Amino acid sequence: MLLKTKLTPPPLPDPMLERPRLAQLVSALVERHHVIMISATAGSGKTTAILGAATLIDRPIAWLTLDHTDAAPGRLLAYLEAVLRQALPGDNQLDGIVVRALRGGLQHPEAAGILAEAVGDAPVLLVLDDLERIGNAKEAVETLEGFLRYAGPETRVVLLSRHDIPLETLLVAPGRDTVVLPEEALAFTREETADLLEMLGESQEDVDQIIDATGGWVIGVLFETWRDIGSGVHSGNRRELLDRYFSSQVVESLSPEDREFLVVTSIFDQVTPERAMAVGQVDTEARMASLRHARLPLVWDDAQDAMRCHPRFREYLRRGLQRREQAEVDRIRRAAGLLYAREGYWEQAAQELLAAGQLEEALEPARQAIFALIDRLDLGLARRWLEQLAVVAQSDSSELTTAKLLLTLVDDDYRAGVQIVDAVAQRGELRELALHSDRAAALMASAYCGGLRLQDAREVLDVADGPEIFIARYLYCLYDETVPRVPRPEASGGLMDGVLAYADYFHGRLEQLTETSLEGVGSAVSPPWQIMALCTLGRLDEARRLYEDAVSNRVTGQLSLAVVAPELYIEAEDREAAHAAITRAWRLVRSRGPTDGELLLRLAATKVAVRLDRDPERALIELERLARNPLASTAPFVAAPMRMWRGLAFLLQHRDAEAVAELRDAVAIMVERGLRLDLPTAAIYLAEAQWRAGNEDAADDAADMALDAARYLGSNHRLLQALSEFPNVAARRLDSEVELDSPWRDLGRAITGAGPAAPVIGGVRIELREFGEAVLTVDGAEVRMRIAKAYEILAYLLLNRAEPVHRTVLLGIFFDGKNDTSTRAYLRQALYWIRRAIGDEDLILDGQEVQLRRELSAVSDSMRFETLLSRASRLVAGDRAAAIENALTTVSGGTYLPGFKSEWVESRRQSLLALAIDARCDLAELRFAAGRYADARASVEQALRDDPYREVSWRLLMRVVSMFGDADAALRVYRDCEDTLAEIGVAPSPSTRRLLDGLRR
Repeated sequence: MLLKTKLTPPPLPDPMLERPRLAQLVSALVERHHVIMISATAGSGKTTAILGAATLIDRPIAWLTLDHTDAAPGRLLAYLEAVLRQALPGDNQLDGIVVRALRGGLQHPEAAGILAEAVGDAPVLLVLDDLERIGNAKEAVETLEGFLRYAGPETRVVLLSRHDIPLETLLVAPGRDTVVLPEEALAFTREETADLLEMLGESQEDVDQIIDATGGWVIGVLFETWRDIGSGVHSGNRRELLDRYFSSQVVESLSPEDREFLVVTSIFDQVTPERAMAVGQVDTEARMASLRHARLPLVWDDAQDAMRCHPRFREYLRRGLQRREQAEVDRIRRAAGLLYAREGYWEQAAQELLAAGQLEEALEPARQAIFALIDRLDLGLARRWLEQLAVVAQSDSSELTTAKLLLTLVDDDYRAGVQIVDAVAQRGELRELALHSDRAAALMASAYCGGLRLQDAREVLDVADGPEIFIARYLYCLYDETVPRVPRPEASGGLMDGVLAYADYFHGRLEQLTETSLEGVGSAVSPPWQIMALCTLGRLDEARRLYEDAVSNRVTGQLSLAVVAPELYIEAEDREAAHAAITRAWRLVRSRGPTDGELLLRLAATKVAVRLDRDPERALIELERLARNPLASTAPFVAAPMRMWRGLAFLLQHRDAEAVAELRDAVAIMVERGLRLDLPTAAIYLAEAQWRAGNEDAADDAADMALDAARYLGSNHRLLQALSEFPNVAARRLDSEVELDSPWRDLGRAITGAGPAAPVIGGVRIELREFGEAVLTVDGAEVRMRIAKAYEILAYLLLNRAEPVHRTVLLGIFFDGKNDTSTRAYLRQALYWIRRAIGDEDLILDGQEVQLRRELSAVSDSMRFETLLSRASRLVAGDRAAAIENALTTVSGGTYLPGFKSEWVESRRQSLLALAIDARCDLAELRFAAGRYADARASVEQALRDDPYREVSWRLLMRVVSMFGDADAALRVYRDCEDTLAEIGVAPSPSTRRLLDGLRR
């Protein structure tokens, strides 16, 4: 009796990933070639590849899964006949043909030939799976050869095996050809791996990692997917399943010598004969030759005579190694570690020698490798090395001492850093270490600065020299007013670049912080100051994302993140969150001992009190506490903002003379020490204080200084914030301006549209397009509301979601105040369609009040336009021009809500048009300044089409056209201006006439 399961294809996996690329390749090979051989590793997808192509192959399929018993040729023939008869049920010639041939005295290979001839021209596909099961059984191979030799021209045979198929012994009929499908063709591509993850409902972020780990080996991809994402299988069970698979499917058929070789050499990532000999293996070349023919999850490098195990297979083998006697494992580890050291692979050497408990021998490799670990942010491993080596490290181990210092700075643990440096000093080795390594000296000085030990820091800096010391001196200038300023040093490419980021922030060098991406360990130290820089530039959404990333990566020091967190909430004007962040930060700061974090946090608490709470008394109390630290008055980066906030508190208390004194000192320190970060703010406050004191010229000078400082920062954000507190500074400055197109005119327009920090406007769920045609999209799909009035009501509610709106207000705005049964019903229908479109939970109807849910992720074109313009107003030069261009694309679709005629829509339409005109004028100015004269002309001419009575636009057009070499062009524009203004009874101003005279000279 025959086993039916051997005569049927194995079931497809469920779910199964369709792989059209592979299916088409296999089906094409079947049509073009008579014998297709696929020799590949277990789990490489041989069987599934054929099953996946079955739907594209227009042939009956005869599938035979072989086992060890099929090495008997008679049994093999019986199954071949049965499976062919099953595939070709109408062919009576096949019934009993093998038995008749054998009874007639034919040998098994001849009987196989008779069977093949009986198939004739039938276009059958014979698949022989698990061919390795019959091994090199001579009679079985000859029987198979007999079938292939006499197979008809339409017969196709696919041979699937985990071992190489001996092509030279498998003779086929003359004129018939064979082809080998390489194992590489079965491998998952990046796209197929992504499709698999999508099919499993998992994130595709790990695609590259999985491909790198598996090389696309199908079973490896599946197990790697189980390993790295949620699969519903417990991690312990996953490993057990994988081990069971390797044991039964991969190494089962290996000789004891080959198994031993694989287990022992699994200590290496790449195995060569020389490495195998180093760990006690003999006859290594013969063993590797044997393994090469075994079809294992190995990758061979012929150029180096080397092999690599698939990562999961190597893990399986190493688990086998770990189960051996500890003494033997330690012997193998030590041998491997010493070999790695001779080869110059210091990290691998240290790792194996430490694992073997050979601390003395591990010391030198660890010295050589420790900085590479830290630079790639393997900080936990570096810490474990240092802990293990502490008992044997010599006092003069400068590399390990430097590494310890480096880690304390990454962790913001200045107290631990100071303790390390003090220990070096107590051993009398500080000077020698500083002379030996400028990196060590820079880190020691930085630790002392962070721990507020300035005299000690200065003594270190006086001894050493070198690129990283230059960064430490640049940092030190923030702490000590008695030392001369030093120029900004170049980046060093290491941790000190994170220290450089800290110093750059207080110097107001924001472009370096936001436009330069640090690598290595510097990237762990810089995020807090990049976050602060983004806040200073008004890019709050970017700052929040970077903060969230830094918190989640658990690499950046938590103290620095805690200190900068309040700034995010101050920018967002969230008083409660800011106070809570300060409370959390204080707990961490106090646990770390004296640090500069304490000074910065006290300044943040002052800023919350004076800016958000408008509580000058509380601010002065905070500043008094800050002043108790003697460094607060002598460290410029603290002394300057301390005086600035004290001056603001005095302004709020109308203590104007005291405010002038404090703010004048603050500005003087900032200018003298090059600390431009807060200079726009402090100078605006000083301008207000000077004006109150009756010093009008000094007030104007301070205001202009603020404008210059904003240009240096590359952003008007801080300037506009200060002007929003004291708008009269801008008003007075505007009053004194003769020219209509001065920078203060631009600022005046920006102040009116600056508003609070702009919300995040990307990735929204609900969008209302308003320009050209009203279109509502929800989750990316257009949703139509049957009542047109619903679109303008939704536009209004999006703008006014902060507070509920009474239905009578909506009736008054959109129905001319009518409040009868018909209009109320119409309003109810409009609200019904809004609710149906966006979701019941997102439109709150509470009695007579209507409100969109505050947390609703929604935006309209006009809101996006205003937000983008608000952001642009805080930028300068080229960045500002690009931002305005981006904003104007939002309104390029046409008129705002065309066809809608309510008074509110009309008012909104005119307001947005005025903003667009202002933006085009601003853009024209920026383009003109950048030498983009054609673009400037296009912008200003569009602005004049929208508002022909704006004289400043005519003036700009005169300047633009004069750049094209036409001497009379400015005169023609002037006359057009004159004619246009005459329509409203106005003549061009003297400034415009003077401009014309100047252009025609």
